[in-house]
Amino acid sequence: MVDGELPKLPVDAATERARALCYRAIAEAPDDPEVATIAASLLSESVPQWHATIILDRARNEAYDAALQAVIEPGMRVLEVGAGTGILAMMAARAGAAEVITCESNPLIAERARAIVAANGYADRVKIIDKHSTELRIGEDMAGPADVFVSEIISDALIGEGMLLVTEDVVPRLLKPGAAIIPYRGAIRVALAYYGGAGTLRMGKVDEFDLSLFNRLVAPSYALAIENPLLTLSSAAADLFAFTFADGGPFPARRTQLTLRAKERANGVVQWVRIRTDADSYYENVPRTGEGSSWHAEFYPFADKTIAEPGEDIVVNGSHGKTTLRIWAGKP
Repeated sequence: MVDGELPKLPVDAATERARALCYRAIAEAPDDPEVATIAASLLSESVPQWHATIILDRARNEAYDAALQAVIEPGMRVLEVGAGTGILAMMAARAGAAEVITCESNPLIAERARAIVAANGYADRVKIIDKHSTELRIGEDMAGPADVFVSEIISDALIGEGMLLVTEDVVPRLLKPGAAIIPYRGAIRVALAYYGGAGTLRMGKVDEFDLSLFNRLVAPSYALAIENPLLTLSSAAADLFAFTFADGGPFPARRTQLTLRAKERANGVVQWVRIRTDADSYYENVPRTGEGSSWHAEFYPFADKTIAEPGEDIVVNGSHGKTTLRIWAGKP
């Protein structure tokens, strides 16, 4: 995906036929485990598997639910981008929304979300549209502008799934002036850290062969579960970038630099996210909090196996586009 463009899901005729055959096989042999396994293997290829983990994130769910209950009043129209399982749309309906419009560009996910909404008794108030948000039109897909906009198109780096692009498009076109936006703010957080597994992330000598030149092709960061026992924060945390989604943008590309002082030994920078869903509720996947998260932390090892000792300063640099984040750091 080019920075500044929303992702598109290509679907050709052969793919559609394969999907149709999977559903037909399931319908004809609903209790056959082999059929279920084959169908799931094929159908899941175009469905990101984090859909199966984010709904188990209790703290995330509670933060969104609290925000929806705080802003929704009877008769309101709610717009959601990214239906997923349909859970946020159903939360909005449960909170009292008269109408919830949610769009989903992946047809497989949209079909399952529609079935889930119907099974839970909300089909009369939740409408799932198989479109990208940029294709939504008032008068065609929505009877009028929305009172509330909710989304969870947030990546480990906050902006990688198009949150800035969608917000810039949706706010002026599809919302009432002063509409509530959930989340209304987000921040990319960083701290110095020590990761005990960092030595395995870069190539050196293997069987007496120097493979270090291959490191040019190795990703600059590594996704780690926030409860990873080998990861320890080594400095105070700071916002590298912050975005007020409620302003609607524009969100131009930026660069920044900050200095963090090591309290303990550090061999890299760890990055995570914080979203504020309303004035009283927020969600932050701080590493080593003891509770899992549907988002990972990203660990950026220092170049050349640099180690920051307690009391040393490290300069952390960052840049972002519409969907990309870059972080690099080193001693002054």
